[in-house]
Formats: sequence, C-alpha cells, structure tokens
Amino acid sequence: AVTKTVDAGIINEAIKLGINHIGENKVQEIIQKYDLIDRTQGVKWHLIGHLQTNKVKYIVDKVDLIHSIDSVKLAMEVNKRAEKINKIMEVLIQVNVAGEESKFGISVEQCDEFVKEISRLPNIRVKGLMTIAPYTQDPEEVRPYFRKLKDLSIDIKQKKYDLAEKIYLELLENKFNDDIKDYLKLDLGYLYLETQKYNRATKILSQIKTTDYKIISRAEYLLGLSYYCSNRYAESVKIFTRFINKHDQKTNLYDDVSYWLGLSYMNLDKYQEAIAILKNLVDKKSSIYAQPAEFFLAKCYLNIKEYELAKNVLNRLLDKVKNEDIMADIYYELGQCYKFSCEYSIAEQYFEKNV
Repeated sequence: AVTKTVDAGIINEAIKLGINHIGENKVQEIIQKYDLIDRTQGVKWHLIGHLQTNKVKYIVDKVDLIHSIDSVKLAMEVNKRAEKINKIMEVLIQVNVAGEESKFGISVEQCDEFVKEISRLPNIRVKGLMTIAPYTQDPEEVRPYFRKLKDLSIDIKQKKYDLAEKIYLELLENKFNDDIKDYLKLDLGYLYLETQKYNRATKILSQIKTTDYKIISRAEYLLGLSYYCSNRYAESVKIFTRFINKHDQKTNLYDDVSYWLGLSYMNLDKYQEAIAILKNLVDKKSSIYAQPAEFFLAKCYLNIKEYELAKNVLNRLLDKVKNEDIMADIYYELGQCYKFSCEYSIAEQYFEKNV
C-alpha cells in the first residue's frame, strides 16, 4: 500500500488487517515514521520516490526495495552504504520510457548497458524495471509504454540469466570451501528454476549438503518446487513432507512448503491429504496463501463429489476477492458444482458469468 502522507497510526491499523508492504516517496517521511510503525509483523518498506545521492545514508538500513535507481552515481552510493551494514539492497531501475523531460529515469537505449554496469556492484541486486507513464485520462493511451517496458525487461532478463549462469559455473570450478560453493549452488538452482530449467535445478540443488539452516531449508523448498514444476509430484511430496516433519509452523517458508505440498497431493489425486493441508492454510487468515489455498480446497471437494462443501467454500471466497480473473475462475468452478449436482439452470448462469 502507498502510505505517503498517511499517519503512522492509520498505517499500523492497516498492518493489523494484513498489509505487509508500505511505500513512501520521501526520505523524510520514512525517517519520521520508521520508529512509529509496528515492525513485528515483517512489514517491508519501499522507497517509491526519487532518491538523491546525499540521502541514501538515511534510508539504506530501513527500506527493503528502492524503486528509483536512475544513475550509476546513485547506484554506487547505495552499494557503498549497503556494504557498510552487510546488506544486499534490492532495487528497481527507473526507465523514462516516454522520454519526458519532466521525469527522472534512464533512456530505453541506455538500459541494457546500465543494468550490466550496476549488476557488478556486489551489494545491489536488480529486481526489475520501473517507469512512470505520462498522465492521461484514457488508460489505453499509456498501455504502449508499459508494454515497451515489459519487452525491455524480458530482453534484459534473458541476457542477465545467460551471463549469470556462466559466472556461477565458472565460480563453482574455483577452489572455494564447501559452504561458499553451497551458497553458489543455491543461487544457481534458483536461477534454473526461474528460467524453467527444472532438471538442471533439481540436479544442482540436490548437491547441497551444508548444515547451515537457512541454506538447507531454502534448498529443500526450491528442490521440491523444481520437482513440482516438472510434474514430478511424488518427488515433490517427499521433499516437502521431509521439510514439514523437520520444522515447526513458525519456520520461515513453512506456509510456502505447505501450500505446494497440498497442490502436489491434489495432482496425485490424493484429495484427503490435500484437504487436510489446505484447510490448515485457510485457517491461517494472515497467510498470503490463505485465499489460493481456499480455491484449491474447493477443487478438492469438487473432485471427491462433495458439491455442497465446494459451493460453500467458493461462495465464501467470492465475497473476499476483487480480482476479475480470479472471480471468473470461481464462477467456472461454481458452475461445475451445480452441473454435477444436476442443477443445470444455475450452472448455466455461473458459466455465463465466467465468460
């Protein structure tokens, strides 16, 4: 949620209701609000406005993502300040796609080389691109700018992945100790997963043998996800179940693993096992997986012919969601429920809403 000009008390109320990302556009506001905001809920801070080089030192220890890197000078200052506190600072590069003189950002033509240059900075991680489109009353007029940014992002991302894979493989040939190599393997496994090279991902992630808790838990999660994405559901169940048995529910990634374990069981037609896991996630209302778990819980009920249970879950979910695509999926599943219940006229109504 963008919280610029919003009082700290109101932001804290929003956090209680589940908001866990807040965005401020001025350094001064971040400084004023930072100690007043409840940080026990894992809130992530975003700087979404222009950042001057001389103000980096005030926020680099506070924010989780800087949305407006637009010069090498600024990137180097962020890297320097992040290095001092042993932090990897995640950033977005601001691109002036429309070429407006009134807006900050690098040009489209500069973007490729700019990404390459600042990606070499060890304490910066480029997470993507950002642009501010021209102001207009008609949304259709700004779509070309966002499409151009997306195309640019895809092109740069692929070049970046190819270069990153080459660098990781070269580093793994060096005589580093096993702990460093396991870090490299984890990053390389994630890279393969992102680029849908699932067999390579499972191979490299299976090689990680460290006793470092953070590394091995992350590796197990990514390994299970790699098996899942390659439709090897029996293997993903094995990996995810091992994770669940080793860790308690407060463990980082526990909800992530539970969600994908539930879906793995569902894809194996083991619906009762899936239902037990997904219901537990639905009950954890603060979990980001609560609503998607609820949707797949309904699909499980549908598959075991518990149509009334499926209807109840879907109608309850329909009251919560606002996204039109998700609503369309819910309408379709409700249509299926009524069709299999032989209530064809009602089913037809939901199928029409799906269209």
